[in-house]
Amino acid sequence: MAGFTQKEIVALKEFRNRVSDALPDDFSKRDDYLIRWIRAREMDLDKAEDMLRKAMQYRKDNKIDDILKAGLDPELCEKFPYNLDGFDREGRPVLTMPFGSWDVRSFIEANGPDKFVLYLNQMLENVSAAIKRCTFTKEKEISLNENEDQPCVQFVIVSDMTGYSFRQLANMKAVQSILQMVSTYEAYYPETMGACIVINAPTVFSVLFGMMKPLMSGRTVEKIKIFSSNKDQWLPAVLEVVDPSEIREQFGGVK
Repeated sequence: MAGFTQKEIVALKEFRNRVSDALPDDFSKRDDYLIRWIRAREMDLDKAEDMLRKAMQYRKDNKIDDILKAGLDPELCEKFPYNLDGFDREGRPVLTMPFGSWDVRSFIEANGPDKFVLYLNQMLENVSAAIKRCTFTKEKEISLNENEDQPCVQFVIVSDMTGYSFRQLANMKAVQSILQMVSTYEAYYPETMGACIVINAPTVFSVLFGMMKPLMSGRTVEKIKIFSSNKDQWLPAVLEVVDPSEIREQFGGVK
């Protein structure tokens, strides 16, 4: 996350005073955490405060802090795999997902959207938990409590779209579940994503992205890079962000 401007430093002080009663733990009191809300609302502190308070109320109303306690559904883990097992060059957790192979349509046609939406919300919380655990050190230790000087408040996504087809787009409930995740991220996890690299994107992905884009802030859209199946183009972009030892072979690494 970029350093603070003088204007942001002044804004942080006022913002902290405004929302101190709503901050549940030490991590949420960090400048690096608070600046996310300020930047997400383009330095408008009234809007930033409203956004943060709504997010905290959302967590309370939906018992988000308990969402991982029941564990993940093994069936969904098998059908919709993802991994959080590496770090980028700045020490941020890397989420890798073979999204193109996710058959969301078939699952929702058989089960309805609720279980899948819950699984996506659990994924967002798993990412948040990974962010809280990790702080960058040269050894990439999980050491939030040991290294207080360099907090980690963002993550990186590398998504492989191989296999994504119009069949998925043809089911509105499947599409809506993805759009709901985008809306949830924007409203309640703003500025958490540091970078997103989409690889092996077929032409039809542009249709889905066109639906997602209006739900995203301009800041989010700017962080997304989309590549076709030309590995010579996407591999340098991935390795610029992530060391190959930190990411699986499917996504350009050697892990």
